[in-house]
Amino acid sequence: MQGALLSPEGWKKATPLFERAIQYPDNSKITIMWTPRVIGEDWIKGNRAQVESKWIDYYGTIDGKLQYQRPETCDVAVVRLYDLIASNAESKTGGAKKASNVVGWKLAWQMERAATIEQVIDYLTQRRETIRDPVIKRNASRSIVSLQKLLKSVKRGRGASAC
Repeated sequence: MQGALLSPEGWKKATPLFERAIQYPDNSKITIMWTPRVIGEDWIKGNRAQVESKWIDYYGTIDGKLQYQRPETCDVAVVRLYDLIASNAESKTGGAKKASNVVGWKLAWQMERAATIEQVIDYLTQRRETIRDPVIKRNASRSIVSLQKLLKSVKRGRGASAC
């Protein structure tokens, strides 16, 4: 939620958190969300685990052409599940890895770009300055205006909905 996944440098820095690292996806979708960073443990089974973050505010996405897409459904409480796999695990018996011996966990799913409204506005502003394509530049400008309006609404307490 610090916006690291919006830049190649941040992506590289976050790579150790994931089981499978992939190359920075320059034109991939960006999920716009905010989470209170409340993580609850669902289960641990051997070297696998699942945790969840509740009450995520989901605001939509930015596509590869820098167009803002509102969420399809609104006013829905979002829960995000994270599958984890043990890393640096040791077994004293030489058998299967046990959760009690786990030193750390890695996210088992593929990396995706995600950030808060403010971070996406900053990202779009920076990208708009380097883009030559007038259509994509216009998309970035329109998306910035939409997200600034959304941000004002959220900050005024009208609710977290992007609808």
